[in-house]
Amino acid sequence: MFEPIEGQEIDISYCLKLVVDSSLSDKYRVFGSVLATALLGKPHRKIGDIDLILDSSKLDYFLNKLKKLGFVVYLRIMKFMGIKFEWIEIEKKDKLGFTVFPGDLTDQGFVITLSKNIKLIVPKEAIKSTKYIFDDVSFSGIPSEYAYLGALRSKRNPKRKYDLAIFEAKMRTESSKGLKDIEFWYKNTRVGWIYPFLTFMQNLLGFLALRLGKSYDFWRDMNWGIDEKRL
Repeated sequence: MFEPIEGQEIDISYCLKLVVDSSLSDKYRVFGSVLATALLGKPHRKIGDIDLILDSSKLDYFLNKLKKLGFVVYLRIMKFMGIKFEWIEIEKKDKLGFTVFPGDLTDQGFVITLSKNIKLIVPKEAIKSTKYIFDDVSFSGIPSEYAYLGALRSKRNPKRKYDLAIFEAKMRTESSKGLKDIEFWYKNTRVGWIYPFLTFMQNLLGFLALRLGKSYDFWRDMNWGIDEKRL
């Protein structure tokens, strides 16, 4: 199910080139399983898409470029108790897709606004531009220790064990102590326990879903509370 797809390195390289060649400058970071692929130098499992955080100032430009190349762009919106979380999924038949999380790159870090009073802030240390190379394509990602932390947060997801094995090998030479987690802010006050609690619950519910024969991301597969709009 998670075995690498023959020839997928060509697809990964093509999509990374689209990111690098899109004049995004230092306004993006790649994160997720593609970083494990880059560290290993080859696909370690089936890669579903390329995950990006992208400054809002570059979003329209990037989306328009991909649409001209035949990609289809969808805005996903999750609403809950006045909170609105948005991300973008970009697809093309027989091509690797993209999942883009728009926000604002600031001196604090990467800021995602969920409502008038609520923000998620990815600390600046976690988005420090880090050079990766895959198939001669050089691109900007998040630091490997934070990629490891992200994979660890969803370790109950079966596919994460493949990512973790690579990140853990890297972490043997790098310390994971003192890493800063994503911060949840309400009315300019940091509420430290909320994000770890939410990721714990996601892991727990995903684990229970697996035990019941469902997908780890069962809620996403069923589009619970998610609106979709084609852009």
